[in-house]
Order: sequence, then structure tokens, then C-alpha cells
Amino acid sequence: MQIRICPVEYNRWMHTVVTYDGCTVRCYVDSLMKTSVEISELLALKEVLKQKNTQEKLTVLHDAEADEKATLRDGILHEANIFYQSRAGISYLKKSSQDIMESSDFQNENIGNDAKDQTTAIRMRRTEAMKRAKEYYEEEQFVAGVREISEKYKLKIAEVEDSLAREVSEGKLRVFETLRLGAASPNASTLDGSNYFHGYISALSICSQCLTSDRVQAHYLCSSPEVRTVFY
Repeated sequence: MQIRICPVEYNRWMHTVVTYDGCTVRCYVDSLMKTSVEISELLALKEVLKQKNTQEKLTVLHDAEADEKATLRDGILHEANIFYQSRAGISYLKKSSQDIMESSDFQNENIGNDAKDQTTAIRMRRTEAMKRAKEYYEEEQFVAGVREISEKYKLKIAEVEDSLAREVSEGKLRVFETLRLGAASPNASTLDGSNYFHGYISALSICSQCLTSDRVQAHYLCSSPEVRTVFY
């Protein structure tokens, strides 16, 4: 998170203080408060927007997965009809229908027993066996297609969820990063940092507690451009 305080005045020493009480960041320049930002609300809003953005991406992926599965069967039927006309498809249907006709379950159905003659009965059994062979093939291809689509979108959904988890993890790690003055800390997009301060820092005071406006005023009055570090 970046907070803009005020423009830097060149060739003039400026006394800058930033305080944080666990809720609000206050920025002072020459003892005068220039900016006050309630960080807790901004962080909460940022988290809500991040969650919402992630949820929107997941919804898009889930809808795309459902649409792809909904149109899958039509594509399977089209490809299957092309396959049935090929040499491999004819061979597959011949063997599969023969296996179906020879199965005990199929024979127990007594298909064609009420036919007027044996030839018609055989034709009826072959027609039914061929129909089931095609249904088995198409169902097998459909199940495999659904599984492939599910795996594809499972990876995409995992990428979105991993991205959110990585951002949260990086945010927690930044809490423990070393304080850096004169530039923004490095991140995934700027490995060397950014927003470099072009000038000189004459003194640094690190306080163990949040300064009140009175203490900021007192600190300003006793400060000077001499190079020194003061710890409270």
C-alpha cells in the first residue's frame, strides 16, 4: 500500500514523521499533519475486492466448464459417426456387437423370439447389438471427455486459488520484511524496488510507540539536519 504525503521541496530540509496506532496512519511534514488514512478499512476493502475478483474468476471458469460439458455430447456424436464409417470403426462395431450378442445377459432378453422366422430374429438381434455397441462407445467417449474437461478446469481453478493464497502469504511475509527507507520494497514486479528518493536523509528516529501530535511537534523543534539516529 502506498500513501502520498506531499511533494518534495528541493534544496530544503524537511522533517517527516509517519505514525501508526494499529488503525490509522498519520503523516506529518514539519510537524503539520498532511495525511491521515484509516488503514484497517482500506485493508478490509482491499481484501473484499480481492476475494470478489477471485470469486468472479472462479464463476467464469465454472460456467465455462458447464457449457463445455453441455456441448460435449453433440461433438461426441459427430465424431462417433465419422469413426463408424472408418475401417477401424467398422471393425470395432463388428467385434463389439458380436461380444454383446454372445453375452448371457443379452441372450436372456430373448430378443427376436417373437419374430416370424429365424432370419428376422437374427436381424433384430444384430440391429439391437449394433445399437448398444454404438451407445457403449459414445458413452465411453463422453465419460472420457467429461473427465478431461474436469481435469482441465480443475487445474485452472487451482491456479486462481493458488494465486490468491500466494498473495495472502506474500502479504503476511511483508510484515516481517526489513524496514526500507528511500524506496519501496522489492516485490514480484520490481525486484529492485521502486519510488526511489533522490536526496539525502540526515537523521532517522525509530520510536517504540506511536507518537502523539505534541511529541511530533517537540521532535521537530529539537531536530536539525545533522546526521544522527535516535531510538526511543
